[in-house]
Amino acid sequence: MSQSYIDLSRTKVKKKLSKYLSESKITGQFKETENTLTVSIRDSKFKEADFQYFFNSNGKCMAEGRSACDSCVTVYLKGILSDASLGWKQLDSNHYVSEFSKHLSLEIKKESYIIKKILWTKKEYERIIATGKL
Repeated sequence: MSQSYIDLSRTKVKKKLSKYLSESKITGQFKETENTLTVSIRDSKFKEADFQYFFNSNGKCMAEGRSACDSCVTVYLKGILSDASLGWKQLDSNHYVSEFSKHLSLEIKKESYIIKKILWTKKEYERIIATGKL
């Protein structure tokens, strides 16, 4: 479960998550607000984790995050950063940006991370790469 949910509708995100949980035989609880969908995993077969999805006013997923144990986040991040199709570039120890055309940023905290879609211009993107600051 990585950045594959960005740009999907809330309905599609929930359907994909439900299918993943069912196929993996993992128990998860859904919580929804107007702009968020959270899946909390509290299952003996899986370490405790929360998967958050954030939606814009059009109902499209614009960000997704994970909160889990430190070692779990490390595993998730290895998978995300190894995806060569996104062309991640490291800005500092806690921030990455994808290649320009993917419009993604990644912020890492101790036991969580968030991937956001950012509709930057080419000039803004070049400034981010040059300065190392979002």
